[in-house]
Amino acid sequence: MEKNNLTGICGKCGSDDEVTEVFIDDESQGEACIKCCEEEGYCFGCGQYSGGFDEYEFSDIGPYCEQCQEQIKDAFGDEED
Repeated sequence: MEKNNLTGICGKCGSDDEVTEVFIDDESQGEACIKCCEEEGYCFGCGQYSGGFDEYEFSDIGPYCEQCQEQIKDAFGDEED
């Protein structure tokens, strides 16, 4: 999770919400809200396309890739321990 999410207009659904820039192979695909990230397979932390990876698809903390999930758990504590 290297960047901060900003309030703005989602380029996917048009909602005025917290958004993050999303990428496929490091090529920007615009900005998306958390709901659209989850629906389209993007990590809401780093913005990289993560759909199809088990860590993303079966995440218990939301639409985040494995690396961002680890950072969130490190920052807020892993309740599984």
